[in-house]
Amino acid sequence: MDFLAQIATVIGLPVAVAALWWQFRTKAAAPTETVRQRVSGNGTAIVGSNNVVVNENRPSSEADGFAVDSLPDYVRQFHRWAAVDDDGMNAEWYYKPIPQLRMVLEDAQPGIGHHTQEWANGEVRHDRDYSCWYVFWYGNTNVGRVPCVGLDDSRKFMAAPNWEPMGTGRFYFYEPGTLRYAMQEFFLQEHYDRSSELRVKYVLLNDENTAALKGLGWRTLTIPVVSASEARAFIREHYDEKIDPESDKAKQYNLWIEGLVRFQRWLPQ
Repeated sequence: MDFLAQIATVIGLPVAVAALWWQFRTKAAAPTETVRQRVSGNGTAIVGSNNVVVNENRPSSEADGFAVDSLPDYVRQFHRWAAVDDDGMNAEWYYKPIPQLRMVLEDAQPGIGHHTQEWANGEVRHDRDYSCWYVFWYGNTNVGRVPCVGLDDSRKFMAAPNWEPMGTGRFYFYEPGTLRYAMQEFFLQEHYDRSSELRVKYVLLNDENTAALKGLGWRTLTIPVVSASEARAFIREHYDEKIDPESDKAKQYNLWIEGLVRFQRWLPQ
């Protein structure tokens, strides 16, 4: 029994009261559980002492006292982040106003192939592109992650865009306000807007799409920034029900370009 509890008993306080006081003191001093990361059977990350579920698109509202809903706002504030190592790789950053908040570059698991999708096909040294994650940690708690792609021999990075089926093709887009788009905005500032420009792989283009790009004056391509509801409205208006995607690389690339051109003409002028 604690020394003070012994004194309390000696001077006449009931032993039961002293024991209750000791029990309360012991519970109050118990350390808070901190869990770095656990993974459930379906691959969902579970973090925090109260099993807060975190996923890449919509982090939990709170994790160990950290307001995760504010994470996209923090990420887009590029000037408030600092690289941990001055080695040019920028594999780990911390948020200067809240040093416990870090983002760390990690390799993607086998089978994750965002870099093989058609939107990335036009980049130089495409055979050396790779998929990765930027994982966000608050202390030892995982509070979110974003799938990314290293392009042009790691000279630039892009957040892997969302996509929706578009007939036999795919429509790629960023959704404003999300952690994924905030990460893309971070890259735009880090790489001086080069991360918004995608080279055109003319060798894969058919004559119709080549003429369409020239007519629009597009020398590079950009991923549209629209809500998921707007993307689906466009797809419903221009394409049949989703069916199995085209497997031929050149055809898939042309379907994507065709969708971009249609989307540009569909937008209000």
